[in-house]
Amino acid sequence: MNGTVRIEVQRDIEGGWAVTRDQIIDGYFSDIAAANDYASACAHRAQRAGMAVVLNTVPADPPPHIAA
Repeated sequence: MNGTVRIEVQRDIEGGWAVTRDQIIDGYFSDIAAANDYASACAHRAQRAGMAVVLNTVPADPPPHIAA
């Protein structure tokens, strides 16, 4: 086994979205859907390379108590 990679979408301090791989920033996005798509593509590439993947994305629509 080649290891496990953790890919996450997180809110950036400037209001955008950051995609990280093992806590290292891999990309910045202003659109949550684009960030989630990129994270998903990264996860698929890692899986094809034989790695185990932990993928954490953010729902495109925030829960009502957060949106208010």
